[in-house]
Amino acid sequence: MKKVENFLNSIFTNDELIKKCLEKGLFKTYKKGDDLWQCQGLIFIIDGSIKIFIDNGIRKIDIFNLSNDEYCLLSASCVLNNISFDVNIEFVKNTSVWLIPSKDLEELSEKYLEFKQLKLDIVSKRLSEIMRFLEDFAFMPLANRVLRYIKDNASNNELKITHEELARAVGSSREVVTKILKELKSENKITMQRGIIRICD
Repeated sequence: MKKVENFLNSIFTNDELIKKCLEKGLFKTYKKGDDLWQCQGLIFIIDGSIKIFIDNGIRKIDIFNLSNDEYCLLSASCVLNNISFDVNIEFVKNTSVWLIPSKDLEELSEKYLEFKQLKLDIVSKRLSEIMRFLEDFAFMPLANRVLRYIKDNASNNELKITHEELARAVGSSREVVTKILKELKSENKITMQRGIIRICD
């Protein structure tokens, strides 16, 4: 509970609003691989990780990830009426969250300007991330997208990821990504072993 209180104090100044959020908030746990397909509300990740993706029934494309101490609204329909486009959520590992249910979002927004502004700020930030992704998808060569993703997500120049997961992250197929990784390896930009990609200095 202390972690949640610190989170609320970091984004709100209105003590009454903070108290109301604590009253309405719920703790939930999800297992690795669980999916969410509808608006759950405002979610704060206590421990774990979630993957935000779009799915047209043929291919899944990752948009961004969220982990400890990050928060978001789980679909655009949580915020704006008449929007039919929603992202999907997959839990990357067992995850504990605290959330304000979607049924309470409108009430809090109408009563507290701070809460309404938070919703709009979240949507603005996430839409910017989606637009960057779409710009990269449209204009950046796939090999560059693959290498940048590896560099952005590596820890100590090492990224644990499968070819299938990498393909989802850059919006391509596993076969094409495997070919590009082989090319990057031949150019001495990376080395590989099963499930691990290392960046060459």
